[in-house]
Amino acid sequence: MQGILSRAQLIVIVGASLLATLWAANYSSTASMPVVAQLRPAEAYALIQAGRVLVLDVREKEAYDKDHLPGAISVPIGELDARIGEFEADKADEIIIYCNDGSKRGPNATDKMNKAGYPGAKNLDGGIEGWRAANYKTTNVR
Repeated sequence: MQGILSRAQLIVIVGASLLATLWAANYSSTASMPVVAQLRPAEAYALIQAGRVLVLDVREKEAYDKDHLPGAISVPIGELDARIGEFEADKADEIIIYCNDGSKRGPNATDKMNKAGYPGAKNLDGGIEGWRAANYKTTNVR
C-alpha cells in the first residue's frame, strides 16, 4: 500500500516536529524579551529636537563611535548595572534607549531602567536601524 507511513517513519516525523517546536520556543528572538514601552523614530526625533530627553546607546562602544543618535551617551548593556546611578537626576524624565535593531539589548536595558525606578525609559522601535530608515541623521565620534 503506497501512501501509508511505516511506524518508524511516523515516529521520526513526530519527533522532528516536536524538536522543531521546542527549538523555536527556546531560541526565538522574542520569546524571552520583556514587554516595554516603545517610541517610534519620529517621536524620538521630536523629543531630541526639544532637548527634553536623555538618550542612551546600549550598543558596544565601537558601534557608538561609528555613529549614534545626536546627544546619545554610550552605555554598553554590559555596563548598565554599574552605571545606572549616573542618571539619577533623570529619573523623572523621558529616556530613549536604543540598540542596533531595537529587538534585544534595547528592550532589556529599558526593562532594567524601568525596574530601577526610571518610568520614562522607552525603547526606540527599530533601534538605530529604524532611525536611519526614517532618514534621521546620526553623528559620530571625531
